[in-house]
Amino acid sequence: MLRRGGNAFDAIAAAAVTLNEVEPFMPGLAGAGAATFLRAGTSEVACIVFVPPAPTGLQPMEMDGAAAMTGPLASWPPGNLAGWYELQN
Repeated sequence: MLRRGGNAFDAIAAAAVTLNEVEPFMPGLAGAGAATFLRAGTSEVACIVFVPPAPTGLQPMEMDGAAAMTGPLASWPPGNLAGWYELQN
């Protein structure tokens, strides 16, 4: 990726996507994560969080622990794919 003119963020996203194919049990598209980095121009440390928001209709106070651990209420929308995209911008 770097040899083709990409930057470090391009290389990170490409490596993550490649790992999704060769080791799908690790950095899956539907996973969650974060990226902490230093902005070269301002020397500011920033972080992009790849954790998607909870579904709008989720009512945690009305759930029991078992419902939160398995089934459709335990899942969330994909976060890594959106985070890898955000790294590119």
